[in-house]
Amino acid sequence: MGDKAGATAVHNFFALLEKYHSFATGGSNWREFWFNESTVADAINDPDSGAVSQESCTQYNMLKIARRMFTWSGSPAMADYYELAMQNGVLGIQRKPHSHDDQHDHLHEHHQHHAHLHQRQHQHHLGLGREQVQEVPEQGRPASSDSLTAAMTAVYETQPRPADHQVVSWPQDPGAMLQSSTGLATNAAGPGVMIYYLPQFAGEWKGERGHSWTGWGDPYNAFWCCYGSGVESFSKLADSIYFHRTVNASAAAGVAAAAADAPPELFVNQLVTSSLEWKQQGVVVNQTADMYGPESAARARLVITTADEAGTAHFVLKWRIPAWTDPAAALVKVDGRNASCVPPAPVEGVADSGAQAFYCDLGPEWKSGDVVESFFPFKSRVESINDQRPENSRLKAVLVGPWVMAGVTDGKRNITADPRSIDTLLSMPSSADLVSLRPFTLEGGTQNEGPILLTRHAANATLLAAPHPQSSSRAAAMDATFRLVPGADGACSDGSQGVEGVPLLTPGRCVSLEPMAHPGQRLRQQHDGSLTVVAGAGAGVPPSVFTVAACSEPGNLCLLGASAGDKAGASPSIHLLAPAAPQYPLGSRVLKGLDSQYLLVPIGQIIDEHYTTYFEFLDPPAAVSM
Repeated sequence: MGDKAGATAVHNFFALLEKYHSFATGGSNWREFWFNESTVADAINDPDSGAVSQESCTQYNMLKIARRMFTWSGSPAMADYYELAMQNGVLGIQRKPHSHDDQHDHLHEHHQHHAHLHQRQHQHHLGLGREQVQEVPEQGRPASSDSLTAAMTAVYETQPRPADHQVVSWPQDPGAMLQSSTGLATNAAGPGVMIYYLPQFAGEWKGERGHSWTGWGDPYNAFWCCYGSGVESFSKLADSIYFHRTVNASAAAGVAAAAADAPPELFVNQLVTSSLEWKQQGVVVNQTADMYGPESAARARLVITTADEAGTAHFVLKWRIPAWTDPAAALVKVDGRNASCVPPAPVEGVADSGAQAFYCDLGPEWKSGDVVESFFPFKSRVESINDQRPENSRLKAVLVGPWVMAGVTDGKRNITADPRSIDTLLSMPSSADLVSLRPFTLEGGTQNEGPILLTRHAANATLLAAPHPQSSSRAAAMDATFRLVPGADGACSDGSQGVEGVPLLTPGRCVSLEPMAHPGQRLRQQHDGSLTVVAGAGAGVPPSVFTVAACSEPGNLCLLGASAGDKAGASPSIHLLAPAAPQYPLGSRVLKGLDSQYLLVPIGQIIDEHYTTYFEFLDPPAAVSM
């Protein structure tokens, strides 16, 4: 490595940004500035700041720095950061089309954007130097000034561009031509539609907020700097999966003989379905990975093929054991036999030093056809916001494995729960028994169908509404989807216990209805026969229990005669339709507190839902001793 003073400055910059200025996603800044250290909550608590937080260009640049720092040190912590920043700060900045018809072959669509990445001749060399992050004194750091804030404000008060700025290179505006010929907006979901910021304020979304620099961009009319870095980020998805390190002849003069004879090393830094041709060693590796299976764990399988006539190869395979898994539960196997992966010993006096990432060294003797497999159960944890002010101490992000879990919410972020018990607060929702609902009435033998029902938030309440005719987003599909759950007391509308021990979508079953995007809430039939949403069992207002029945149309099912606990007289009928959203978003969890529940989705999988990144954990009532 060259300039050690320069390297020390880079290490210090990176460490300061991580410790004092970053969100849980690995991203940072709001309004395109780094403000005073440990003031990150300002971007979470203020809607205007939160809308312009986590600039995509900054995430792109931090990934470049992390990658370069890894080549200096080979530190697994840098590989962990790279994964965190990529998963939570890059994969969600391109406007992906939503398709609930595709059930996803997880082995071949890992991370969605990472599917079948092919990497040839892009192995990366690591330097032999070993640098340590240098501590920087607490004193002497510059504070933001009024002049800096004024300069920042001036950026957004500049005059708009001339009206003809769109047509510099074309005789006609290409965006208008495309919209005219296809009927599609120029920022319709698909490749090349990027976002400037990844908002962090509670209840934010990636859509437009009335500012030219927020919401999804337009490749013809809003080509910001983050378009360039965003496009490049997606072209680089394969560039940091594998690295290799060798001791060449010139370097060997300065190292011990034993080190000079050390076998070359191949680092497997990311669990991504991919292929690598390592020409220097005559080796091809093919990896398949799945992080969205039903067991809350990451699985990967790597097959080694050699070009040597003897079918052998000599190198050390360094398999990353990430900090987000429990090393005691993690498994790495070579040809079906457990490998010995010993984590480094904890450092006395250093908190969490025994829970850091490390490499499991495998090999060095390989033959063609050897298979390496790994199984890494996800750890669940909370991360406090980088803000030392006491009033923000309750703000915490929830992480599962490498993912920051965003809560699907229009603004609510409070939850009464002990964050130290996060494992017991999370569960995986089942995509079984999902339906959409269309109420109907019978008048004089005529069946009158109403609109498909969906849930909407308003003033901290969840309401039923009819969908807008143009609603086609995944958020709208989720709002129009409900999950059948067994009735709380098992009683059907006629007071009978109903059929038990058979699937819920069976005539005679007694069920309640839970909105897909609002776990814990239920539908309730009012006295006039209308339907509303209540908090669920145990909240003082009981939910309705409906009876699954056969409709007049052969093969169709309905819900009939709700029992709302007070035996409401009217009995609307509801057709059960195929669910608008046939499965929960990949990686989903349910966060359950004493007073509320949230559907959590990896922030990189959020498309057009409103969400929050940080929750305010409120203390549960203290137990009263008897």
